[in-house]
Amino acid sequence: MVCEVSYITKLMNDRDTKTKRALDAEEKAEQEIRYLSDQISEHDVLYYQFDSPSISDEEYDLLRARLRDLEMRFPKLKSQDSPSQRVGHLASDSAFKKIKHLKPVFSLDNAFSDEQASAFIEKSARFLNLEKNTPIEWIADPKIDGLAMVLRYVNGELISAATRGNGEEGEDVTKNAKTICDIPNSLINYDGPSEIEIRGEVYIMEADFQKMNADRKKEDLVPFANSRNCASGSLRQLDDTITASRPLRFLGYGFTDIGEKSYEDGMKRLASWGIPVQLSLRCRSVDDVIKSFRYFSSLREKNRIGYAIDGVVYKINNLEWQKRLGSSARAPRFAFAYKFRSEEQITTIEDISVQVGRTGVITPVAHVDPVLVGGVVVRRASLHNEDEISRKDVRIGDKVVLRRAGDVIPKIESVIESMRNSSSKPFNFPNLCPSCGSELFREPSKSAVKCINSFACPAQSIWKIRHFTSKQAFNIAGMGEQTIKTFINFGLIRLVDDIFDLHQKRNQIEQLDGFGKKATTNLLTAIENSREISLDRFIFSLGIPEIGESASKELAKHYLSIDNLVSAACALSSSYDPAITPFSDLTNIDGIGSSTATQLRDFFSFRDNECLVRSLISKVKVAPFSHEKIKNSSQFFGKTIVFTGRLETMSRSEAKSIAEKLGAKVMNSVSSKTDFLIVGKGGGSKLEEAEYMGVQCVSESEWARQSSMLI
Repeated sequence: MVCEVSYITKLMNDRDTKTKRALDAEEKAEQEIRYLSDQISEHDVLYYQFDSPSISDEEYDLLRARLRDLEMRFPKLKSQDSPSQRVGHLASDSAFKKIKHLKPVFSLDNAFSDEQASAFIEKSARFLNLEKNTPIEWIADPKIDGLAMVLRYVNGELISAATRGNGEEGEDVTKNAKTICDIPNSLINYDGPSEIEIRGEVYIMEADFQKMNADRKKEDLVPFANSRNCASGSLRQLDDTITASRPLRFLGYGFTDIGEKSYEDGMKRLASWGIPVQLSLRCRSVDDVIKSFRYFSSLREKNRIGYAIDGVVYKINNLEWQKRLGSSARAPRFAFAYKFRSEEQITTIEDISVQVGRTGVITPVAHVDPVLVGGVVVRRASLHNEDEISRKDVRIGDKVVLRRAGDVIPKIESVIESMRNSSSKPFNFPNLCPSCGSELFREPSKSAVKCINSFACPAQSIWKIRHFTSKQAFNIAGMGEQTIKTFINFGLIRLVDDIFDLHQKRNQIEQLDGFGKKATTNLLTAIENSREISLDRFIFSLGIPEIGESASKELAKHYLSIDNLVSAACALSSSYDPAITPFSDLTNIDGIGSSTATQLRDFFSFRDNECLVRSLISKVKVAPFSHEKIKNSSQFFGKTIVFTGRLETMSRSEAKSIAEKLGAKVMNSVSSKTDFLIVGKGGGSKLEEAEYMGVQCVSESEWARQSSMLI
């Protein structure tokens, strides 16, 4: 799946304007949020699970920034399972075992302009409820373009090293990490806690990278495209002697609690233990932040840093404030990355092909004459849809301006018509699906061309089955992409429920290349072992847009059994009136917005989908959800809380964050399901409603006292 160029171009233009344009009406915003969620989710799968990203880092960041902006302006459209709440996924297959981090390792929110950087800083101050002129110190570190690493030390001795992975756990690369000279096996004069984690980046110096590539050319070996990919690949070698032969380096940039009060002092302490740390600048104002960004940008342009960087990371220096700010599901509220701008080159379009995405959308891709842009060899670029090709009049053989907005897939900025061959012809968009040959369909007033032969289209079937068998769903080992393609090609499976009938086709499987009795037995055993599944994982396995792991858990908690969910969903799909009881019941679930509810309704409105789910239920055991698994850790755990009035001791954002830490659900309006109303200054209509309904009202001061005792 390749993301829409014209859409991202518009976002890049929008981010450069000083005056924010008004967003579309709520209905259009909901449509755009659904589009963005689908795009980001597909790119997460490509990047984290299949190691085949199809857009650049900057383009991906822009999609996330736009989604976050829309969700802030239309908060009721934000679902708990929004991609804005996720860090990523673990790699789909790995030869390395997994290590769980002591504390989550988050991604960072990004800024692409001075205005966005200023907005992030102002938002942090509002969250902390600081006086208007209270200064906040920020520490600026160059953002190394390498591979994130988590080192764990016990009593000063290195016991493990892991990649970031999905933020919760990563790949165990301890053996390879110990070959890096910058990573000490024993910390010098260690005087910290018994167990700590040190976060940092593995990278390669530019001079070492150039020398390594020169040596490879002398040996007739293919040179590496860029230092980041080389560092990542080197660290994940099965043979640690290969890792040791590569000039890998390490710089620390973070740590778990080591008793310091400031990030700056913590980094100094790391340095005293023998951990290499980065060049940092202290910023005391927004102006200082912007000046530091210009300074590091200048150093980068003059090649005076010595290693590849793609931006500057800013962190609040006060660690107590960092703790108060905490993190969202995906990113900390006390840090952000200000990214550098992209680069351009001129190249030639050699061919235009089309691809079928998971949802059936047909995406055109331009294959270009390979060109080196910012150290990356670029071979293809997105064209996304028929309208985009027509608008830019992109043709095979054209000279184009190619813009690399990151390190992977760039976009075609424009066509150089003055250099066009007079014999060139406009590109004819296909009428038939390149995967199944079905007639393509385009909805009125929409730009996307789709293959609606959903379940029978091989390209789409592969996506659906890959998701169904993934670790987060049925977790069927051995059902990789190639196996799925083979089974589809030989007619062994068509839909996901066919997987559970494969035991009847053992003889056919054993005759396939790559299979035999042992491999077939292993696969069929894995399938049998997967027949019992939790309710939330079953819901997730269906691959319903916008219903990922978090939303699946919330639905499981609410409906308790698969029969309850199917009954409610079918009742929901029988009417398109959002006022009906099943719809209002669904949207009242914390984290389930109208957009997610609509996706669930639309899924079950197709008879084939309902039949597929019922077929699955007959073949597997879906364990009902049990609330006994949840431990009541506080008096607010599992309770529904509503805030009203102006809070004076903390910001509304911080109050909500505390409530969620205590296991409470925070809703915007009072209902019969509300357990507590926290009343600030000027309670208003919510207070009247709560008193009328008999909801327990708690003053802000009492809430602050009780919650502080529980945290």
